[in-house]
Amino acid sequence: MTPPEIFILIPGRTSSQGTTLNEGKFTSNYVEETSTLMMCAEDMTRLSLKDGDRVRLRSEQGFIELPCQGANLGRGYPRFNPGEFTTADTLARREADAALIIASDPMGNFSQPAREHLARIPYIALDPKETQTTRGPAVAFTTATYGINTGGTVYRMDDVRIPLRPAFDSPYPSDEEVLKRIEKRIRELQGFPAITINGHTH
Repeated sequence: MTPPEIFILIPGRTSSQGTTLNEGKFTSNYVEETSTLMMCAEDMTRLSLKDGDRVRLRSEQGFIELPCQGANLGRGYPRFNPGEFTTADTLARREADAALIIASDPMGNFSQPAREHLARIPYIALDPKETQTTRGPAVAFTTATYGINTGGTVYRMDDVRIPLRPAFDSPYPSDEEVLKRIEKRIRELQGFPAITINGHTH
């Protein structure tokens, strides 16, 4: 059994909590806002979590299970507001100075202002296939396809999680392998020590 990870819990109040307080602490909007755990989106991806999944928090005082949501940490502290902190909105407002695009095609799907800004900044693209986005990055990696060439997870329409095993090998590395190598190299260049999570050194 994989041991639980240790995180730092930072209590805070969202703007939505403040506005729904006027409606009453027992309204559904207030209860939902104060009963949701905001997490770093990168941690959620690494732990195979998606918005709405329930996680268990345990401390010396006890434990509680809450739904989680990805939060924006661009300013060093968590912010959450759908329609404001999405990748498309951040790019359209020209707030990003670099980007890492994984198995997505923003150049083929985002708004014109977002695409124009992405074209102006350096970005890295990881994708198993060629897309409009993989044609213009500073660096592009062709990667294996999750669920076909490497293990992965899919969700049914009723949110049931289904683990997938690879059907056949690929000559290309997985997204996870590429990202771990990038992280390791960045730590080497910046002089940071390697970190160990669940027995794996990064």
